Amino acid sequence: MAGTDWGFIIGLGITQIFDAIGAEFGASVITFVLSVLAAGTFVLFGVLANKRYSWSYVVGMVLYALDGLLFLAVGDMLSTGFHVFVLFWMFQGYRANKALAAHQR
Repeated sequence: MAGTDWGFIIGLGITQIFDAIGAEFGASVITFVLSVLAAGTFVLFGVLANKRYSWSYVVGMVLYALDGLLFLAVGDMLSTGFHVFVLFWMFQGYRANKALAAHQR
């Protein structure tokens, strides 16, 4: 939306697609709303994971992996690598959550 040619390594691929579509059709308000909804989805799964819902880790990791595939499809290896890095730590959080749940039984 800013009109630049550079990407944001820790950004979401889906929001960049929304930005490109918005730039093509001049729909900046709609693009902004869609981007906020996409980012908000990840925030929601983070909140649910913080409340220790194991399924939210899994769904969040799947969605984030799919988002990483968007970067891989366009050859942005730096952003793809960042997604892999974050997925690793998301998985570690999932494992810790499962271990904590087993310990509390």
